[in-house]
Amino acid sequence: MHILTSLQLKEADAQTMAVQQISSWQLMERAAGALFESLKADVDIYSSRFAILCGAGNNGGDGLALARMIHSAGGEVSVFLLEAPFYSADNRANREKLGDLPVTLFNLQSRLHFPEKCILIDALFGYGLNRLLSPDWNGIIAQVNAAGPRILAIDMPSGLLSDAHTPPDAPVVRATKVYTFHSPKKALLLPENAGRAEEFTVIPIRLEDSGQGNEYYLTAEMCRSWITTPSRFSHKGTFGHVLITGGSYGKIGAVILAARAALKTGCGLATAFVPRCGYIPFQTALPEAMVMTALEEDFLDIFPDEPRRFSAIGIGVGMGTSEKTEAAFLRFLKSGNLPPLVLDADALNILSRNPDYLSDLPENTILTPHPKELERLVGSWKNDFEKLETVRKFCAKRRVILVIKGANSAILFPDGRIAFNSTGNYGMAKGGSGDVLTGMITSLLAQGYTPEQSATIGVFLHGKAGDLARERQGARGMIPTDTIEAIPHAWISLSPPYL
Repeated sequence: MHILTSLQLKEADAQTMAVQQISSWQLMERAAGALFESLKADVDIYSSRFAILCGAGNNGGDGLALARMIHSAGGEVSVFLLEAPFYSADNRANREKLGDLPVTLFNLQSRLHFPEKCILIDALFGYGLNRLLSPDWNGIIAQVNAAGPRILAIDMPSGLLSDAHTPPDAPVVRATKVYTFHSPKKALLLPENAGRAEEFTVIPIRLEDSGQGNEYYLTAEMCRSWITTPSRFSHKGTFGHVLITGGSYGKIGAVILAARAALKTGCGLATAFVPRCGYIPFQTALPEAMVMTALEEDFLDIFPDEPRRFSAIGIGVGMGTSEKTEAAFLRFLKSGNLPPLVLDADALNILSRNPDYLSDLPENTILTPHPKELERLVGSWKNDFEKLETVRKFCAKRRVILVIKGANSAILFPDGRIAFNSTGNYGMAKGGSGDVLTGMITSLLAQGYTPEQSATIGVFLHGKAGDLARERQGARGMIPTDTIEAIPHAWISLSPPYL
């Protein structure tokens, strides 16, 4: 699913009206109807009380059409319309169609009186807003945000720019849920806007979408198109041999998590390379995997020779950054003839201190930093939009794939594309979740998926497994091991042949 800019959405609207031979009002009616159906799925229309705050443009027109539909269905709705010198044609048409439903006009100095215990629906501004709201809007927006525990927004929370950074002190509606048309808006996917849109639903309205743009939102269908069905003659060698290299005294668990996740994701063989202190814990915790050890007891002082024995290698989980470990890792990168790599955690921290070695990485090496590791690697940023552009340039220069971990994890490719993940939940915000992801992506590489496919499927599958774990036991108490145990069920949800 492509993520379109506001300009691209306007072009899609125009193309839809031309190709489907419908008017702008008919397209608005379609959108409002789809919105009404989505609202009915979430809210009891007949026992709820609604207040819809409408602007003068087409977002306000959507709100007026929705008000008519709620009223016609027997729901209780109050309409508030912004006083303006000009209204869009479709806005005026929908106001006329309200019939006997009263409309309360307001301006920026008004004191709004919403019905008690109402669900407030924000229809002031949609994706077309291209500049920040002036401070004059502070009063109205503050009243909206104080209206109650449930604030729904049509398309975008009013005041939030779709395609650019919105400062934290700007007047913006804080929506508990956003019903956004056709595709997610980029601003809804970024951590800096977490308090402005707690969740969102994409409402399809059958726009003519040419698939333009280089940013997209991951769906099960996209991942499913890449998944291969094994032959019944497949054997353990068919599915590849993973090596997980890492661990240090007190952090052997990270390697166990990664290796277990790799096996659950489907690789045929898994080996761990750990300090000597990790031998017994690893063999005890994961008998399905093999173990090799370094010379030192508590940290890695060497790396395996003949790395091409392995189909893919994941490096860095729990590894530490001791002087000997750093020297061994850098020698390993210089050795050349490396298989596909996934670098995480301390492998990234070492690279951030030795950036010249980035040129030694095989093309399309996958990096999986959390925010602090990312900042050490690429430098600081002022906001999330700038962060994405900084990482985009880094990936193009270094020819690597980088996963920015977090809610809606972003995967950036060397050619400038960005994929935002649609799975996962806050229950995965636990130490060890990143180790699980490293093992999963490394496993997919070992099974023969391309680096792009491995990063994409791995991130989606990881989040899906976390969502299934949440369904079984709730988010607060789940741990990364629960996500690992749900990986086979996540596979089944994507591809029945894995049953």
